[in-house]
Amino acid sequence: MSKAPWRPQARAPISSSRSEMVRYGADSYSSAEESGDDEVDNIQSKPLRDPNCSVSPSQTKWQRDTSSLANYECYSTDTSELTLNESVNESFHRSQSLERLYQHNHTNKGKDSSATILCLSLITIIVGVLAAIYITMFPTLPYENSDLAVTEHTLFSDNLLSIKKKYEISDDSILQVESGVRTIFDKNITGSFTFVYNSESKHFNLNNFENFVNEAALVTARYLRNTDSSNGKNTGAIRHTVLTGSDIALKNHGEFMNKYRKNVEQTGVMLVKDLEMVPSDVAMAFHYYCDEYNPLVKKSAIFFTMDLGKCSSDYGKKMHAFIENCLKQKWSSVSPEKITPLLTRVVTEVIDIYSIFQ
Repeated sequence: MSKAPWRPQARAPISSSRSEMVRYGADSYSSAEESGDDEVDNIQSKPLRDPNCSVSPSQTKWQRDTSSLANYECYSTDTSELTLNESVNESFHRSQSLERLYQHNHTNKGKDSSATILCLSLITIIVGVLAAIYITMFPTLPYENSDLAVTEHTLFSDNLLSIKKKYEISDDSILQVESGVRTIFDKNITGSFTFVYNSESKHFNLNNFENFVNEAALVTARYLRNTDSSNGKNTGAIRHTVLTGSDIALKNHGEFMNKYRKNVEQTGVMLVKDLEMVPSDVAMAFHYYCDEYNPLVKKSAIFFTMDLGKCSSDYGKKMHAFIENCLKQKWSSVSPEKITPLLTRVVTEVIDIYSIFQ
């Protein structure tokens, strides 16, 4: 018996009743479900819908309740409100930070200002003390009978100018003295000046000549040694050392150096009248007194007067050579190897003013 062929049986119709469908989640239906589409609603893939939440999903956040996986709590998450709250909190914290920074800077500024004021006060006190010490030790004082407080250089120039006018000395001769002495003052060295005259001249006024040289030596001594530091005024206490060549009665140059060294240190100037009359045995002392760069006494001037009329030969146009030849004859006991260095130191600045006192 042949079997009947197999035929598929008709599928039983799916009930359209909503109560027969298995649902998970809320009782509301989406448009897809209304049209019959089967939508899986899994609590693990979506949070439970709370019918009490009226905010839209885009404005809603869900906070998980740790007591139950399926129990979520709905709260308002308006993004504009959150942004405003965050801005307010940020502004508050920033204002507090700025206030603390201002207080810190203000405190440090106050400390720095106090330290600056203290340093300036100390510097002012130190400068004042140093100025007082300098004024006490190195006062700038006027020459005799002058109330003008001027610098030493200006004072020295004014005094020489006064002498120039008094004795009618030429500008070149006064400039020789001034520039030479100022070099001694500035470089703390020594220098020699030889004032020549001729006693055989008929109308020569020796008294005026010697007065001029004495006054020039006096203002130079006060310039190089400043003033009498005991009272701060030029009272005449500083006076140059004066010697006459024919009156020197010492055995050798060593005795001469030892005897007058302290005098020159105190007065700053030694005036030796009639250089050609200085004994030959003593002459070598001026090798050391007149050594410009290694002097026996620093910051000192050695003034000489010399009578050309006492020299055996007539002098020509070269005054330096004539004076050196004359002294070489007078100091014949000085050895040849020593006489040239001696004359080089002694005969440096020659002030030829004898014709003025005719």
